[in-house]
Amino acid sequence: MLRSSNRLNFLFFLLMTPVYCLPSLVWAIPIDQKVTIQPIQVCDNYFISCAPVGLLEAETDKIWSQAGIDVDFLSPTQFNRADFLVLNNIDEVIDLFRSPGHGNHPDNQVLNMWFVNDILGAYGFGELGGNGMAIRSDVFTLNMGAGGSFGTIAHEIGHNLGLTHASGLDDSLNLMTSYVRPTNINDIFPDGIMAAQLNLDQINTARHSRFSVDIMPQPIPEPSTILLFGTALTGLGFWRWNKGRPH
Repeated sequence: MLRSSNRLNFLFFLLMTPVYCLPSLVWAIPIDQKVTIQPIQVCDNYFISCAPVGLLEAETDKIWSQAGIDVDFLSPTQFNRADFLVLNNIDEVIDLFRSPGHGNHPDNQVLNMWFVNDILGAYGFGELGGNGMAIRSDVFTLNMGAGGSFGTIAHEIGHNLGLTHASGLDDSLNLMTSYVRPTNINDIFPDGIMAAQLNLDQINTARHSRFSVDIMPQPIPEPSTILLFGTALTGLGFWRWNKGRPH
C-alpha cells in the first residue's frame, strides 16, 4: 500500500507474496557487535500523562544474539509534547522521527525509540534503514498472542537495520513475518516453538548496517548449528506491526 505526504513519499508494504526458501546452515555467532537504543517516553505538555515504557531487554537480546548483536538500551529520557502521544498520520510520524528536539540522541548511530499511546493503529512502526521507531505502549499490557508480541521491539529494530518483511521469506517463524509470535522468552529461537528466527541473509544485512558497531567478541550459549533460510528482498519505506500482521 502506497501513501504519500506533501513532503516525502514513503512506501508501505504489506506482507509480500510468498517466495521460495533455500536452506542454509548457519553457525552460532559470538556477540561481536552492538546496537544502541535510546528509549524516549512521550508525555503530555506537563509531564503528567506519559506513555508507558517497556523494553523487553532479555527477549530482544535473545532474538538478536542469532546475529551476534547485543542490543544496548540506554536510560530512558522523556519528551513532552501532547500531540505526539497519538500518531494519527504519516506526517506526524515523519515529524517525530526527523525533526530535532524530540528527545533524539545526539549520536546519529544511536537508534531513537519513542513510546507512544497509539501509532496508526499499529503496535510498532520503524523506518527502513533509517533512524527512528515508535512503539505503542499497550503492546506490553495486551494479550501478546492477540497481536502484540515479545518480538515487537526486535522486529522494529530489524527495520532500522534494513530488514523488510519480504526478507522473512514468508516463514511463519521468522522475526520479520512472525505469523507465529513468541508469547514468552521460552518460545524464542532456539527454544520452545522457535519463534522470531533470523535467516542468513537477514543476519548479513543487519550486521552490515551503519547502526551495528563492532565490539570485542563474547561467546554465547547457542547451539553449534541452526537451520535457517537464505535469500532476501529489499525496499524503502516505513514499516509497522499491526493487529493482524507485522508491518
